[in-house]
Amino acid sequence: MLLQEINAVIKKHGLKQKDICEALGISQSYASELLNGKKEFDLSLFEKLCNFLKIEIRLIEK
Repeated sequence: MLLQEINAVIKKHGLKQKDICEALGISQSYASELLNGKKEFDLSLFEKLCNFLKIEIRLIEK
């Protein structure tokens, strides 16, 4: 679900995988695996992506 939301934001901004790769400093094949759910983001890379997309990260408290 979170990955779908991220991909929706990427699409909304008209970004391409190349833009994500350059912003995160990763290869296009790795970006593809991350964005397609084949690999998991580590926290620092996820934070970089959220900053690039201007997505606020909030903790969920129960």
